[in-house]
Amino acid sequence: MNKIKFSNAPAFTSPNSMTLICTEKPDGTTNLATLAFWAFASTNPGKIMFSLNKGAYSLELLAEKKEVVLAIPSVELTGTLIGCGTCSGRDTDKAAQIGLNMQDVEGTKIKAPAPCKLLIHATVA
Repeated sequence: MNKIKFSNAPAFTSPNSMTLICTEKPDGTTNLATLAFWAFASTNPGKIMFSLNKGAYSLELLAEKKEVVLAIPSVELTGTLIGCGTCSGRDTDKAAQIGLNMQDVEGTKIKAPAPCKLLIHATVA
């Protein structure tokens, strides 16, 4: 995967499609959740906004670890979006259950599914 400037990211995502967010679980595995809505709040500095249900496991992990990877999937992962959005990762390893290949993401221990057309590593502000 090639590294790009954050300001160029909207060219790969507009209109912003359903996306996976990846967070690190306490055991070091990746929790996956489907985002139906997210948007660029700013490209300089780079900021993304999205919302999660109040009781979402991903929200709990974000509050604790303050780190996330947005994984904008390629067309091969279309079915994964539905599978990751229909159950909680609290007691399920979604990546293993769905049979996803996971890839390393530079600068973090969080892994993301492959293939993706864009990976955005971010911290919670």
